[in-house]
Amino acid sequence: MNAQSSKLSTISDNIANQNTTGYKRASTEFATFVAASGHGAYDSGSVTTNVRYSISQQGAKQYTTSAFDLMIDGNGYFPVADAGGGIAYTRAGSFVPIVRLVETEAGTKQAVTRLINPAGFELLGQKLNADGSSSGSAALVPIELPSGELKPNVSRSGIFKANLPASTSVRSPWTPPAGTLPAEGTYDIKTSIVTYDPLGTKVTLDVYLAKTGTNEWQVAVYDRGSTSRPVSLLGTSTLAFDPMTGKGSGGSLSFGIPHATETGATFPFTLDLASMQQVDAPYTVNKAEADGNAASSLEGFEVSTDGILYEVYADGTRNPSYKIQLASFQSPDQLSTEPGNVYRETQQSGGVKYGTAGSAGYGSVNSGALEASNVDLGTELAEMIQSQSAYTANSKVFQTGSELLDVLVNLKR
Repeated sequence: MNAQSSKLSTISDNIANQNTTGYKRASTEFATFVAASGHGAYDSGSVTTNVRYSISQQGAKQYTTSAFDLMIDGNGYFPVADAGGGIAYTRAGSFVPIVRLVETEAGTKQAVTRLINPAGFELLGQKLNADGSSSGSAALVPIELPSGELKPNVSRSGIFKANLPASTSVRSPWTPPAGTLPAEGTYDIKTSIVTYDPLGTKVTLDVYLAKTGTNEWQVAVYDRGSTSRPVSLLGTSTLAFDPMTGKGSGGSLSFGIPHATETGATFPFTLDLASMQQVDAPYTVNKAEADGNAASSLEGFEVSTDGILYEVYADGTRNPSYKIQLASFQSPDQLSTEPGNVYRETQQSGGVKYGTAGSAGYGSVNSGALEASNVDLGTELAEMIQSQSAYTANSKVFQTGSELLDVLVNLKR
C-alpha cells in the first residue's frame, strides 16, 4: 500500500511540474524486502521504494525573447549559488536581472544587478577582461551586470597584417628619428592604427616601414601626437621574410602608448606582426586594427553558444565580461534534488568537473531558449491508472485478510 502511495505521489509531482522549466521526471522503483521471521516454510516480505529522477534526460527546446533565458543543448549544468554562497547546479536557465544589496570588502552596502532564477539562486561565471582573457582567477563568482553608464575600453592589443611588395628597392640602413615623424622619402610605406586610452580618447599610431635588405624590413611605430602631446617613437622591430615562401617571422612588438590627456602616463599595448608577408604584389593591408573603443552607452547583452556573456554598446562594440562555465558529473542521475529545481553533488554522482560550453563532453548554450520539462503527460496518466489498479488490488488483499481473521476469531468463540 505504501509503495503504491509513493508511486502515486511521484506521478502527481510529475503532472504538477509538466510545465516547470528544466524539471526532471521522477519515477518510483520497487525492490523486494524479505524479513526472516523464523524456521517456517515461508518468510514474510514487503516492498521497498526508491525515487529516482531522469536528470540526464534532456527536455524539449522552447524559444523565448529574453537573452537571459538560457538552455544547455547537450550535457552540462549551470552552477548557481544560494543565499549562503553554497553552490548548486541546475538545468533550468530562466534568469532575470535583479538588484540586490551586497556587502563590500569595506563593510558597506552596494547595489548590484545579478542574474537570479525564480528560486532565488544566482548564476555564477568566470570574470573576463575586456579582451576576453581570464581576469587572473578561475573562481566562479556571481555574474553582475553593469548599469547604463558610458563605458570606454582601453586598447591592449592590435594586429597589422599586410603584404609588402618584394619589388621594393633596398635602401640604406634606416635610423628612425626620435622626436619627429620620419620625413617623406626616408621610408617606403606608412599605415595608421587607431587606439583608445583608458578614458576613451583616440590615440593614433603611425606605422612606418622601410626595406633595408633583400628580405628584411624595418618597422617603427610612432604616436602621432596632438596639440597637447608631442610626437614620440614608441618602438621598433625588424621583419625578416623567407625567400622561398614570403612568410615573415616578425612576431609581435610591445610598447607603452601615452595617455591622450595625462602627461607622462602610458598604457601597455602589443602589436601582432606575425602575419606579415613579402611577395611580388602591390602593398595590400588585410588588417590594421586595435581593440578598445571610445565611451559608448550600453544597449544590451548577448550570450554566445560557448557561454560568453557580452556587453553590447551603441557603437556596435561587444565586450566579453563573463564566461559561464558548465558543470558535469560522472553519474548525474545520482545527484540529490532540492527545492528550486537544483541539484547537489553526492558521493554517488562523483565530483564536479567544469568545462567550456561547446567543448568535448559539454553542450552548447542557447540564448533565448529554455529547456522544457521531460514529463510526458500521456505516460503519467497511463502509469496513474496502473498504480490505481495495483492500489485497489492491494486494498482487496488487506480486506480479505481482515475477513479471514474475523472468521478465525469467531471459530474460537
